Amino acid sequence: MVSEALNALGVKDSTTHKDEKVQVAINTLPWPRSEVVVLNAGEGLGTQDAGTKQYAIASTNAYGTTVLDPIDIQLQIVGKGATITKKDDGIFILGNGKLQVTIQGGQILSLLDVELNREVIAKGERANRLILYDDQPLYWDAWDVELYHLETPEELGMGNTKITEEGPLRVALLVEHKISERSWIKTTISLDAYIPSTQNYGEGFKDPLSYLQFECEVEWHENRRFLKAEFPVDIYCDTVFPLPSSPYFTFVANRRPRMNVNLELSRDRRIIIRHGTMRNSRLSVTNGRIFRNSAMAYPSSTIRNMDLQHWEMS
Repeated sequence: MVSEALNALGVKDSTTHKDEKVQVAINTLPWPRSEVVVLNAGEGLGTQDAGTKQYAIASTNAYGTTVLDPIDIQLQIVGKGATITKKDDGIFILGNGKLQVTIQGGQILSLLDVELNREVIAKGERANRLILYDDQPLYWDAWDVELYHLETPEELGMGNTKITEEGPLRVALLVEHKISERSWIKTTISLDAYIPSTQNYGEGFKDPLSYLQFECEVEWHENRRFLKAEFPVDIYCDTVFPLPSSPYFTFVANRRPRMNVNLELSRDRRIIIRHGTMRNSRLSVTNGRIFRNSAMAYPSSTIRNMDLQHWEMS
């Protein structure tokens, strides 16, 4: 029955897809989408192979469906696609015509908006720095983060880096850091090809936005410590969607900061520029022009084994 229902929608499942090499993408969201999608390696419709999976392009209207184009058409759509180049001193340059990203040891030296010729990373700074902090609040063990914890940074430094995807639809680096004898983190940093679209995305954006994606695998067994990823950016705004500036987001001298606040989207609204941060896990906070993501925390008095396990997040 499920197979018949999917077949009526034009979707091929494990039972019906063997009849013909056709794959249908369904967009359940109320805006058009043009994205790189992941398929099983056996489908034979992907433009880029990646071991047990492959990548293809899907473009749909809002609440729409589409049949994936043949491989040659997909290649025509992306042109050169996403590229990755290895330079001296372990420096990698990722690009897709919209963004150009320079990475060394997992840290971002430069994130350039090619169309606007605008550098996003603050001058002289590096983004995606993994830093350990002591975390021993005065009260409310499971919630509070005292301001003085920022005085105890221990940077993990450069990680071991290798190329895992070489395009044309997706390029990626795998970065490995050892935290302690029992803890480690592996980060996959990827950039997809820019996919032109005839759809109107609204708010002045006629094309899909390009973004750099971080997928982390963490083995965490630390006590009374935070692991944070820091992004110093050359963007300033006193309003963070959906809430205004407050002691929850910036430090106010006479107020106790509560810095673990879940922000799913931060976007600059003072200047018209398409730079922001989206995440689907953990906690984050801004302080001036530094965006900090709290990746891992410690066991608290209320949840003694909190976070002491294997994690995957992006």
